[in-house]
Amino acid sequence: MRRSGVCFTELAWQLKTNCEVHSAMKVNCGAFGSALGRLADGLKLLWRTRVRIWPGTSFIRDMDCHHARKYMCLVYAGFMIDSVAVEVNQQALAVYGLNFGPDHVVNRDICSLTSRWFDQQQCRIWTMSPPCQPYTRQGKIRDAEDPRAKPLLHIISVLREVTTPPEAIVLENVRNFEQSDSYSQLCDALRTRGFGWRSFLLSPQQFGFPNARLRFYMVAKRRPLLFRRVPDMATASDSGEGSLEEPWRHLPCSAAETGHEGHLIPSETLRNTCSACGQPAPAAPTGRCCYELQPVSAFLDADDSRWLVPEGTMQKESARCFDVVHPGCRHSLCFTKAYGRYVDGTGSVLSAASRLAESQAEPGSYTMQQFYGLLRYFAPAEVARLLGFKLEVGDASCSPGCLPQCLSHPCSVEAAKACQCSRYQLPLAKPRELWGLLGNSLNPQVVALVCEACDLADLLPCRDGKGH
Repeated sequence: MRRSGVCFTELAWQLKTNCEVHSAMKVNCGAFGSALGRLADGLKLLWRTRVRIWPGTSFIRDMDCHHARKYMCLVYAGFMIDSVAVEVNQQALAVYGLNFGPDHVVNRDICSLTSRWFDQQQCRIWTMSPPCQPYTRQGKIRDAEDPRAKPLLHIISVLREVTTPPEAIVLENVRNFEQSDSYSQLCDALRTRGFGWRSFLLSPQQFGFPNARLRFYMVAKRRPLLFRRVPDMATASDSGEGSLEEPWRHLPCSAAETGHEGHLIPSETLRNTCSACGQPAPAAPTGRCCYELQPVSAFLDADDSRWLVPEGTMQKESARCFDVVHPGCRHSLCFTKAYGRYVDGTGSVLSAASRLAESQAEPGSYTMQQFYGLLRYFAPAEVARLLGFKLEVGDASCSPGCLPQCLSHPCSVEAAKACQCSRYQLPLAKPRELWGLLGNSLNPQVVALVCEACDLADLLPCRDGKGH
């Protein structure tokens, strides 16, 4: 991938720019530029900009591939990217280097980067995916007192101090982050620096992925940049009871008009009965924009005995806690870094089409014996697909568009973007290492949809060079 800064378009406009994106939490964008916007009457122009990204930080001190996820979010949103990673974990850097090149990889702690360093980058966009443990029950909800919150608090301090703050910030975290003191500190810094923002609680199931992963997203933009399709909650509430701090649970697609009902979606987890397995399953929240919920089978490879749950694991009493899904199911649990090591709450297992092995133990010697040979783990590649990573890229894989398509507002063939997505590669590693790398991942396609709904492309210059 050349580092030329050339803008790629599909409407014969050849705009050139020098672009730099720096991700230190995870992306800081320098002269973020050039592309095409949208024309009236539904003519949708395509954004294709080559940018340089430094996705980096000491946020993830254990085995993780968040940098690759952040990179793919921008790729799926339509940007061509050159990258430099800043990270302290060698395995995370190895995954990043495999997909985006071994050059420009920096082993450095985010907390060592000063506000002067950020000013020198002339960043226009920052994206953040801080550790979620300080805001979860397993992390004892220590919030800002948790040492793992230190990188985020450092960036908040930097945001207050920089001479030129970014024009936009994109943040992703676990549900309940929006109720934390860390988030309050971030919002206070945003107000001080003249930002407005929108927040969301969204699950990939809402956009067609049969995988439950409710996450918090926030997009902040420095005024006078607008949110044309996502009004603030006070404006959207007819009763006047809406709150700016209340996250939206609905995301308008690119073809939808301004949304007005995000606050009407109930916060309780919706349930229904799966027609494939007959078990209670999470139901995707409803909204003005609807997406076809795909079956698990759309993300699978052929059954392989390599992924069978070992008989030693099936012999444990905890094996009764497996969440079992069938190929026809349209639901699965969130996959965590402990998938393949622990049973309860680490992710679903799949019921194979036929028995792949026979038990070697004495008949009736353990409770789950009749299920041995039928239950298998999802292969790492299958997990990656369920999490929104594109392992196969081409005209067929991204037709009619690179992102999930809204059924309520279908995209015409003429308006659909031509695919320029990058193929995501998994490294050669043991299955547990790959599951660990993929576990607890955000869905990069959902993040790309959030950026699209919040008009993040407004930061890019239009044909006249003045922006939107």
